[in-house]
Amino acid sequence: MCTGPCADWCWGAHLGWALGLLGQVGSVLALMVYTILFLKLFSYRDVNLWCRERRAGAKAKAALAGKKANGGAAQRTVSYPDNLTYRDLYYFLFAPTLCYELNFPRSPRIRKRFLLRRLLEMLFLTQLQVGLIQQWMVPAIQNSMKPFKDMDYSRIVERLLKLAVPNHLIWLIFFYWLFHSCLNAVAELMQFGDREFYRDWWYGILVDPIQVVSLFLKDPYSWPALCLVIVANIFAVAAFQVEKRLAVGALTEQAGLLLHGVNLATILCFPAAVAFLLESITP
Repeated sequence: MCTGPCADWCWGAHLGWALGLLGQVGSVLALMVYTILFLKLFSYRDVNLWCRERRAGAKAKAALAGKKANGGAAQRTVSYPDNLTYRDLYYFLFAPTLCYELNFPRSPRIRKRFLLRRLLEMLFLTQLQVGLIQQWMVPAIQNSMKPFKDMDYSRIVERLLKLAVPNHLIWLIFFYWLFHSCLNAVAELMQFGDREFYRDWWYGILVDPIQVVSLFLKDPYSWPALCLVIVANIFAVAAFQVEKRLAVGALTEQAGLLLHGVNLATILCFPAAVAFLLESITP
């Protein structure tokens, strides 16, 4: 415990460590957002292209088939280009799927008990993972430093084997936490009907919240990850606008393909460019 004059220094050290960890987590989340956005917009572009090709090839036949198929349907279906709305785009961006469809399967209501169970699972499994990492993996990693420093290969292999068990266990827990608990919770909130995801607060410290917010706002290196996530909307809107113009014939397919290619390439390069151009806070 830190007492006396060193107490302020200890709190400052803990706060600095927490802010540094927050920046790393934010960077990982920003990278995940851009990776998922790239995959989603790739599917968004392809599905709309297929719809345009079908519409251009057989308009009359498609209209007749649509009437027969939807005659007794209870749920109203959306056809191209009526799907080109911001609501449809952002529903797809937040939906737990990478494959775009004009008509996603929808559940009739939000099941509150089911949602509550998933939220409790998320909370419990998060704490369980952090506990396993801190109580099992961190000591094993610390004990592995000396064998690696001495290049003692027999002990290195032993330490790696000891790390294999908790590593696999944590990965299995993480898999269940993400694909079952988290995605089911998101799908339930969005009334997303397709649940085949498997196919296709541990520490708390008493810190003045105003101080934390002020430090976060004053530190310019905390902002790039947040800004990257916000700027990601520009690429989604760009893909949407290209599809709108392709739907009305204002752009040729070649021009649309070029614009989509530039947009997707920019999604891949933009986070790396920001990280490369931003001056590092460490020497």
